[in-house]
Amino acid sequence: MRGKAVRLEIAVLAGVSLILAATLLPQLAVGQVENVDSQRAAALIAENQGNANFVIIDVRTPGEFAGGRIGNAVNIPIQAPDFRARLQDLNRERAYLVYCGVGGRSSRAVNAMKELGFTKIYHLNQGISQWRAQGLPEEK
Repeated sequence: MRGKAVRLEIAVLAGVSLILAATLLPQLAVGQVENVDSQRAAALIAENQGNANFVIIDVRTPGEFAGGRIGNAVNIPIQAPDFRARLQDLNRERAYLVYCGVGGRSSRAVNAMKELGFTKIYHLNQGISQWRAQGLPEEK
């Protein structure tokens, strides 16, 4: 009788282990986020010049975007009703540098990207305000 109980206990533990592994392992492979300052962001941009697998996303309003942005950035406003849908259309295997004005909106955007399974995200955690304070170049 004791042998059956031990085997049942082992079987239950093995089942629980498999369930945990199946749910946790996929999460470990996605959503890698690196918070970067403006100097690191500028270095990443320089290193990835001409690399189609490196995309810069500005999540500010279209008006803010028109007033000045990091070169080659695409505008995907976080407050747009289709924000998540637009993210879903992006290739999750590419690397993304995400920014806003000071870091709040881009933090929310990065969280949404992690939920959607993006694999490599750089977050300019003090936004374009720090970029500007460092005198780094902008496009208009």
